[in-house]
Amino acid sequence: IVKKVKEDGELTLDKVVSSRKPFGLATTAKPMKTGDITLRYNGGRGPYKSTEIRVGTEMIDQWKIIISRLSTMELLKPGEICSETYLVAGAFDSKEEATNYMDYLKTQFVRFLILQIAMTQQLSKASFAFVPCQDFTRKWTDKQLFERYDLSSKEVNYIQGMIKEMA
Repeated sequence: IVKKVKEDGELTLDKVVSSRKPFGLATTAKPMKTGDITLRYNGGRGPYKSTEIRVGTEMIDQWKIIISRLSTMELLKPGEICSETYLVAGAFDSKEEATNYMDYLKTQFVRFLILQIAMTQQLSKASFAFVPCQDFTRKWTDKQLFERYDLSSKEVNYIQGMIKEMA
């Protein structure tokens, strides 16, 4: 299955997903008393000063999908950032593209490809090396992805038997 997907030589998500500390903030980073942006950290949300951010500044005003585990995904609005607890899986100029991307990440197809590399539920940039980039101006379903990569019914059944659907 991985071989079929990689045949097209498409850009893969390991080139898109952020490294650790997408905004240069450790897991221990906490909100400030005041701030012009919002920090999403392990304990919730709180104010933060954008002048303190030196890394990932180009993403601050975009819609972001953050992940910490394969089952934990969240949409951050423009003006929201996160601590090292999360990776930024992707950043977009429109909410629609970000939502389509999040839906794509939830497909059995994508989660199967991630599990071919990831040894634990904890994800890293490298976990996405087999996941091809798509046009996120449109929504993707498992059915469309199985067809796009010409997966046989046996391969589809294998993926569906291994990966539960996400809500």
